[in-house]
Amino acid sequence: PLGLPEADAAEQPKVIAAVLDALRHRRRWLLIFDHIGTHDDLHPYLTGSVGDLIVTSRHERWAEALPKPVEPWPPETAAAFLLQRTGHSADATADARKLAKDLDHLPLALAQAAACMRAQDIALAGYHGHFRQQRRELRKLKPRDPGYPAAVAATFELAFRHLKLESLAASQLVSSCAFLAPEGIPRATLTAGAEHIPEPLSTAVQDPAAFQEAVAAARRYGLLQTGRAATLSMHPLTQAAVRDHLDDPDGNAAEWCRCILNAICVAFPFDDFSSDAWPTAIRLLPHAAAVIDYAERFEVPTGPLTRLLTCLGLYLKARAEYPAAKAAFERSLLLDAKLLGSEHPDIAIDERNVGAVFQAMGDAPGARAAFERALRIDEKAYGPEDPNTASAINELGRALQAQGDVPGAKAAFERALAIFRKAFGDEDHPAVEMMRGNLRSLSA
Repeated sequence: PLGLPEADAAEQPKVIAAVLDALRHRRRWLLIFDHIGTHDDLHPYLTGSVGDLIVTSRHERWAEALPKPVEPWPPETAAAFLLQRTGHSADATADARKLAKDLDHLPLALAQAAACMRAQDIALAGYHGHFRQQRRELRKLKPRDPGYPAAVAATFELAFRHLKLESLAASQLVSSCAFLAPEGIPRATLTAGAEHIPEPLSTAVQDPAAFQEAVAAARRYGLLQTGRAATLSMHPLTQAAVRDHLDDPDGNAAEWCRCILNAICVAFPFDDFSSDAWPTAIRLLPHAAAVIDYAERFEVPTGPLTRLLTCLGLYLKARAEYPAAKAAFERSLLLDAKLLGSEHPDIAIDERNVGAVFQAMGDAPGARAAFERALRIDEKAYGPEDPNTASAINELGRALQAQGDVPGAKAAFERALAIFRKAFGDEDHPAVEMMRGNLRSLSA
């Protein structure tokens, strides 16, 4: 809508900067930031010009905002909502008021209760009895701090129990979505990683009709919603309730998180970071970030986790989002070092990724230090005359060249050239030609 020439720019920071600059020259605009943490998360996007912001957040302290808490509904509104959603007549108003009171008049709990009653064709009084029993059972469990109201926990447990009896695939779909971002969940993600998802959901995501049946069942119980472009969404508090439900000895939250982590790994465009792959990567970016956080929380084995972090870092680097790329690579480095030890060849790959970001950011000393660490590991793992070692030497040479150390860069390029010549025995080999080109660049 702004008609900016930077709309198709490869570097995401340029796009963001162009939008913010355009807003600085307008007097009336509205930006909406949903599900924000602290004010620091918002700071990079403030324009300093006249406009309006709406921020939704579960954090209470917003010193520079005019907060408007989302309050429970008035009792009459809550009761009327239950009657309208369940199709009961005004004769059931007294029962609606009693149930609404026990639901603390919370919109999400009311919506889930109404959905469950419709799906099961249960009267208000009957559902109220089930709800009270469920709430008593939850109180017997070990103390928790799930971060959502008790009424939401009880309505979720009732809905999920009935859904599981009606459709195991639908209940598995709900469990899967709990480890992704709340909005814009694409079916294609689950389809691509179907081999990592338990049955019967694995089969259902590959059959459009079966998948729609599972989605419809989850929607009937108010646990999933459908969005634009055939995507799904789930309320963040419902997601929290699902994860808490699965975080029992019988629920195995870590195993569910591992399945979704593997599915995202398959779906994310690992090997192609051209602009053609960006639309897919953009859609999966929030889901990758979410499942990475949950994987660390639930102590999922780190192999798939570090692969996804590396993939994420490569995409962010391609979009010139260097601080975020560096954070992803460094996170992968720490996890790999914990899993593999500090001298494993994969650590050298992590170090080279970190060095490449430093180089892109113009931090030549930082790049040099990272490439030197990678070279020490490769020399020990492969030997001083191996092509892998030569590749590490070449990257160090480029960092030295960027730092202005021409003699050091020349020595590195000549050493790498000698290794490649010995290994491949062909002056026309691409690696040999690359090293000759690097040497010529020193005198350009």
